[in-house]
Amino acid sequence: MEAPDTAFGDFQQTDLRQILDACKEDVRQLAAISRTPPHYLVGELNNVNGATLKATETGLVAKCGDRKRHFGESWEQVNRYAARIEGRTIAPDAEVIWADSESRSTAEIADAAVKKQAVGVPWRQGMVDLGYSPQEIDRMEGERAADALIASLSTPPPTPEPDNQTAPVNVNAI
Repeated sequence: MEAPDTAFGDFQQTDLRQILDACKEDVRQLAAISRTPPHYLVGELNNVNGATLKATETGLVAKCGDRKRHFGESWEQVNRYAARIEGRTIAPDAEVIWADSESRSTAEIADAAVKKQAVGVPWRQGMVDLGYSPQEIDRMEGERAADALIASLSTPPPTPEPDNQTAPVNVNAI
């Protein structure tokens, strides 16, 4: 049965732009409060250079650094408990090593490593800074030692310099 007062027909188009704009503004506010770069949440990037992107990520990088400082010791304890449950022991000086939160190009990382080496930072620390694992560093250290040995064996011994103790003889004077 149909109701006599029921109407059916065309409805006016509703403009949803205001609602969508309000949602985008909420997301932007969330990004500001949580120090998350807005382009991570909204996905809109227009003519943005690398320096601008890096600048928008500074808050997130700082927030990650804060979390690392606070959670580092906690995760070390978690690892010790997990090892104890498995019947293993972890060295008391074991530490959680966090990855770098900031995105850097390979050239920036390599340039920093060269500069650190120039001021006396040990080779092994330079390799850690470049992102190599302890196992990779051990393997590279062995390869470096092997390369140095091969180079020393393939280099001819230095020729002894003449003894300058004796005076040269002038043949024309005789």
